[in-house]
Amino acid sequence: MKSRISAKSWQRRVEQARQDEGLIRQVLDEVAGGASLNEAMARRLSASRRSWALRRIPEYRQVGFEALIDTRTPREPKVAQACRQSLQAARAANARVTMTEALQVLGAQGIAPLPSESTIKREFARVDDQREYAVKKRRAAHEVVELPFAGGELLLAAEAETGGIAALTATVMGLAEKARVTAQGQLRAGGGD
Repeated sequence: MKSRISAKSWQRRVEQARQDEGLIRQVLDEVAGGASLNEAMARRLSASRRSWALRRIPEYRQVGFEALIDTRTPREPKVAQACRQSLQAARAANARVTMTEALQVLGAQGIAPLPSESTIKREFARVDDQREYAVKKRRAAHEVVELPFAGGELLLAAEAETGGIAALTATVMGLAEKARVTAQGQLRAGGGD
């Protein structure tokens, strides 16, 4: 936690925890003197701080002063370009790099503040997606796709280019017309018409 915030911000949090410890001790002293926790909190704390005290007192009894230090991480600024590049390069070089290893790499490069776990996961996901896309693209380049009407499409393209089928059809129709004119009035073999 301390590595993810500035030293100044950490110092402010520690100072606030010291002030809060004084209030918590006053409440616990009254409880030790026979008052109920609710009574002691009502006398020593404002209404807005009572729920805070209810959450902190059990942990303070177990852990001590450290339980009062605010451990929330601030909203991160946009990830620095150097940090993003380092994370992506680490993931590209080793698809199994862990978050701990990535943080060590960033620390060795002097990048601060260190990114959150979700930021690291997001950058890893970008590299993984790019890798997956490249694999799919390579497969598609070498994949043979059978087209059910490929022969017909080829004939259609040849017809559009040369007009051969239309010419053949016109010739056959012309010959059929000549044959009909020549055969005018003749009976068909086989006895009909």
